[in-house]
Amino acid sequence: PESLLLAPFIKSKIIYDVYENFLENRIYSKVYKNKRLLKIAEGLAIRTIEKTSLRYINAVIYAESSYDNFLNAKKRLVVENKFVPITTEKIKLFPDFLNFVYTGTLSESWGIFYTIQLLKKLHQHIPRFSLTIVGYTPCKKTLHKIDTALAEVPFPAKIVGGNSWIPYETVQKYQNGADIGIALYLPDKSIESKFPTKFYEWMALKKVFIYTETKYWRKILNEKNAIPVNINKPEIKQIAIQIENSLEKTYSYDNRKFYWNKDKILEKYLAILDL
Repeated sequence: PESLLLAPFIKSKIIYDVYENFLENRIYSKVYKNKRLLKIAEGLAIRTIEKTSLRYINAVIYAESSYDNFLNAKKRLVVENKFVPITTEKIKLFPDFLNFVYTGTLSESWGIFYTIQLLKKLHQHIPRFSLTIVGYTPCKKTLHKIDTALAEVPFPAKIVGGNSWIPYETVQKYQNGADIGIALYLPDKSIESKFPTKFYEWMALKKVFIYTETKYWRKILNEKNAIPVNINKPEIKQIAIQIENSLEKTYSYDNRKFYWNKDKILEKYLAILDL
C-alpha cells in the first residue's frame, strides 16, 4: 500500500508479487473464522484494490499459472514454487520398513489427521510400514492432538519438528530417505487451482507419493509416480495395490521441469522490466 501511495511521485518501478489468490483464500479458507458475508466483502475489497492499482504497477509476478485469470496485467511473469535441490544426503528412517514421509505444515487442512487415519486403514493390507512426520505447527493443541492420534497407530511413527522450525535442508534429507511421499490436502476451493510445492518436490525426486485426487491435479500428475486418493471414498485395497506395484517400477519421465531454474527466471524477470 505504501508503494502505491508514493507511485505518482517516484520514478522507481513497482512489482506486485501475487503469491496467493486473496479473494478465494478469504472466502473459502477455513483459517478465517468470520461470517461468510464478511469474508466475501473482505475478499472483494482486496480484489478491487488489486485491479485499481494496476495502473501504477509496472509488472506482476504470479506464484501460480492459474492466478493469471483474475489480474490482466500487461507485463506479467509466472514464477512457480518449484523444487530447489539443496542436498542429496538421506536420513535413515525405520530399517526393514516401507517408509511413508509427510512434510509440511501440521494442520487439518494440510491433511495431517486424514493421513494418520488413512494409514491406519492401509495397515490392514501393508503390514510393515512406518510414518515420519516432518513439519511445524505453532499450535500446541494441534501438536497434542497429533501425538494422541499417533499413540493409537499400529505402526512405528514419529514427529520431526513439531513446535520447532525445521531447516529446509533437513526436510530434503527426510524426503530423500522416503519410500512413499504424502500430499493429502483436504478439498478446499482456495487451493484446488494451485499446484503445491510438495508435488514439485516429490516429482523432482521421482518418489512415489499419494495425493488428493482432483481433476486439475490428476490431469498434471497422470501416469507418473503419483497415486490419487479419493478423499471422500478412498479405495484402501486398491491404493495398497497401487503402492506395491509402483515400487517395482522405474520412472523415466523428464523431471527437470519440476526444478527451479534461477538463470531462466532471472532472464524473464529482467525482460518484463525492460532492464
